[in-house]
Amino acid sequence: MFGLFFWAVICWPFAEGNPAPKLFRSYDSYRVYRSTPETEEAQAALDREIRLNEGKCEFMKEAHKLGLPSDFMCHNAAAEDVLRRVKNAGLNVETMIENVGSLIKEGAEEHRRVKRQTDNMNWDNYQRYDTIIPWMEQLAADNPGFISLTDMGRSHEDRKILMLKVGN
Repeated sequence: MFGLFFWAVICWPFAEGNPAPKLFRSYDSYRVYRSTPETEEAQAALDREIRLNEGKCEFMKEAHKLGLPSDFMCHNAAAEDVLRRVKNAGLNVETMIENVGSLIKEGAEEHRRVKRQTDNMNWDNYQRYDTIIPWMEQLAADNPGFISLTDMGRSHEDRKILMLKVGN
Protein backbone atom coordinates (compact mmCIF):
# COMPACT_ATOMS: atom_id res chain seq x y z
CA MET A 1 0.00 0.00 0.00
CA PHE A 2 2.80 2.43 0.93
CA GLY A 3 4.59 1.66 -2.35
CA LEU A 4 1.51 2.62 -4.37
CA PHE A 5 1.09 5.82 -2.35
CA PHE A 6 4.77 6.67 -2.83
CA TRP A 7 4.52 6.13 -6.58
CA ALA A 8 1.30 8.15 -6.92
CA VAL A 9 2.43 11.14 -4.88
CA ILE A 10 6.20 11.31 -5.35
CA CYS A 11 7.19 9.55 -8.57
CA TRP A 12 4.22 9.90 -10.92
CA PRO A 13 4.55 13.68 -11.58
CA PHE A 14 8.17 13.16 -12.63
CA ALA A 15 7.43 10.00 -14.62
CA GLU A 16 4.90 11.95 -16.70
CA GLY A 17 7.59 14.46 -17.65
CA ASN A 18 5.93 17.42 -15.95
CA PRO A 19 8.40 20.24 -15.47
CA ALA A 20 9.10 21.44 -11.97
CA PRO A 21 6.96 24.45 -11.04
CA LYS A 22 8.65 27.83 -11.37
CA LEU A 23 9.28 29.15 -7.88
CA PHE A 24 10.04 32.75 -8.75
CA ARG A 25 9.11 35.36 -11.31
CA SER A 26 11.75 36.80 -13.63
CA TYR A 27 11.62 40.55 -14.15
CA ASP A 28 14.22 40.64 -16.95
CA SER A 29 11.80 41.94 -19.59
CA TYR A 30 9.97 44.47 -17.44
CA ARG A 31 10.21 48.25 -17.36
CA VAL A 32 8.77 50.74 -14.89
CA TYR A 33 6.97 53.83 -16.19
CA ARG A 34 5.58 56.96 -14.54
CA SER A 35 2.56 58.94 -15.60
CA THR A 36 0.76 61.78 -13.85
CA PRO A 37 -2.92 62.01 -14.80
CA GLU A 38 -4.36 65.52 -14.48
CA THR A 39 -7.98 64.64 -15.27
CA GLU A 40 -10.38 61.92 -14.17
CA GLU A 41 -10.63 60.72 -17.79
CA ALA A 42 -6.86 60.33 -18.01
CA GLN A 43 -6.78 58.47 -14.68
CA ALA A 44 -9.57 56.16 -15.87
CA ALA A 45 -7.70 55.49 -19.15
CA LEU A 46 -4.53 54.57 -17.27
CA ASP A 47 -6.44 52.34 -14.83
CA ARG A 48 -8.25 50.62 -17.71
CA GLU A 49 -5.03 49.89 -19.63
CA ILE A 50 -3.25 48.40 -16.63
CA ARG A 51 -6.26 46.28 -15.67
CA LEU A 52 -6.79 45.06 -19.28
CA ASN A 53 -3.18 43.87 -19.34
CA GLU A 54 -3.25 42.11 -15.99
CA GLY A 55 -0.39 39.66 -15.78
CA LYS A 56 1.70 41.77 -18.16
CA CYS A 57 1.27 45.14 -16.45
CA GLU A 58 0.67 46.16 -12.86
CA PHE A 59 0.69 49.26 -10.73
CA MET A 60 3.73 49.70 -8.53
CA LYS A 61 2.36 52.88 -6.96
CA GLU A 62 -1.15 53.96 -7.85
CA ALA A 63 -2.03 57.59 -7.18
CA HIS A 64 -5.35 58.09 -5.46
CA LYS A 65 -5.49 61.81 -6.19
CA LEU A 66 -5.28 63.69 -9.47
CA GLY A 67 -1.95 65.37 -10.13
CA LEU A 68 0.09 62.73 -8.31
CA PRO A 69 2.26 60.27 -10.24
CA SER A 70 1.34 56.64 -10.82
CA ASP A 71 4.15 54.15 -11.40
CA PHE A 72 3.43 50.98 -13.31
CA MET A 73 5.46 48.06 -14.56
CA CYS A 74 4.92 46.37 -17.93
CA HIS A 75 6.45 43.42 -19.70
CA ASN A 76 8.14 44.48 -22.93
CA ALA A 77 5.68 42.33 -24.93
CA ALA A 78 2.76 44.51 -23.81
CA ALA A 79 4.49 47.83 -23.22
CA GLU A 80 4.40 49.22 -26.77
CA ASP A 81 0.62 48.83 -27.13
CA VAL A 82 -0.10 50.03 -23.60
CA LEU A 83 2.10 53.11 -23.98
CA ARG A 84 0.57 53.98 -27.35
CA ARG A 85 -2.98 53.83 -25.95
CA VAL A 86 -2.03 55.74 -22.79
CA LYS A 87 -0.34 58.47 -24.85
CA ASN A 88 -3.41 58.61 -27.15
CA ALA A 89 -5.47 59.30 -24.01
CA GLY A 90 -3.36 62.44 -23.49
CA LEU A 91 -0.99 61.16 -20.81
CA ASN A 92 2.73 61.78 -20.72
CA VAL A 93 4.75 58.70 -19.79
CA GLU A 94 8.39 58.56 -18.77
CA THR A 95 10.52 55.46 -18.30
CA MET A 96 11.80 55.18 -14.73
CA ILE A 97 13.58 51.80 -14.88
CA GLU A 98 14.77 50.25 -18.16
CA ASN A 99 15.22 46.69 -16.93
CA VAL A 100 13.80 45.68 -13.56
CA GLY A 101 15.51 42.27 -13.67
CA SER A 102 19.02 43.67 -14.05
CA LEU A 103 18.34 46.18 -11.28
CA ILE A 104 17.27 43.35 -8.97
CA LYS A 105 20.41 41.37 -9.85
CA GLU A 106 22.65 44.39 -9.19
CA GLY A 107 21.00 44.91 -5.82
CA ALA A 108 21.36 41.24 -4.94
CA GLU A 109 25.08 41.39 -5.69
CA GLU A 110 25.51 44.49 -3.52
CA HIS A 111 23.59 43.04 -0.59
CA ARG A 112 24.78 39.46 -0.81
CA ARG A 113 25.49 38.30 2.69
CA VAL A 114 29.18 38.16 3.29
CA LYS A 115 30.51 36.05 6.11
CA ARG A 116 32.01 38.63 8.37
CA GLN A 117 35.04 38.24 10.54
CA THR A 118 34.19 38.03 14.21
CA ASP A 119 37.45 39.50 15.41
CA ASN A 120 36.91 43.16 14.46
CA MET A 121 34.11 45.68 14.29
CA ASN A 122 33.00 47.05 10.95
CA TRP A 123 30.76 50.11 11.02
CA ASP A 124 29.60 49.67 7.42
CA ASN A 125 27.29 46.71 8.12
CA TYR A 126 25.11 45.28 10.84
CA GLN A 127 27.29 43.31 13.25
CA ARG A 128 26.78 39.85 14.64
CA TYR A 129 26.27 39.28 18.34
CA ASP A 130 29.47 37.23 18.53
CA THR A 131 31.37 40.26 17.16
CA ILE A 132 29.74 42.92 19.33
CA ILE A 133 30.10 41.28 22.75
CA PRO A 134 33.86 40.57 22.57
CA TRP A 135 34.40 44.06 21.16
CA MET A 136 32.51 45.61 24.09
CA GLU A 137 34.39 43.47 26.60
CA GLN A 138 37.76 44.39 25.08
CA LEU A 139 36.84 48.07 24.95
CA ALA A 140 35.96 48.01 28.65
CA ALA A 141 39.16 46.09 29.53
CA ASP A 142 41.33 48.55 27.56
CA ASN A 143 39.70 51.63 29.14
CA PRO A 144 38.75 50.72 32.74
CA GLY A 145 38.76 54.32 34.00
CA PHE A 146 36.48 55.56 31.26
CA ILE A 147 34.22 52.64 30.25
CA SER A 148 32.21 50.31 32.47
CA LEU A 149 30.36 47.19 31.39
CA THR A 150 27.34 45.94 33.31
CA ASP A 151 25.67 42.55 32.80
CA MET A 152 21.94 43.34 32.64
CA GLY A 153 20.74 39.74 32.39
CA ARG A 154 20.06 37.12 29.71
CA SER A 155 17.99 37.16 26.55
CA HIS A 156 15.38 34.52 25.73
CA GLU A 157 18.17 32.88 23.70
CA ASP A 158 20.28 32.80 26.88
CA ARG A 159 22.75 35.39 25.57
CA LYS A 160 24.28 38.11 27.70
CA ILE A 161 22.64 41.53 27.64
CA LEU A 162 25.40 44.03 28.32
CA MET A 163 25.21 47.73 29.02
CA LEU A 164 28.28 49.79 28.07
CA LYS A 165 28.64 53.09 29.91
CA VAL A 166 31.05 55.68 28.55
CA GLY A 167 32.22 58.26 31.08
CA ASN A 168 32.29 58.45 34.87
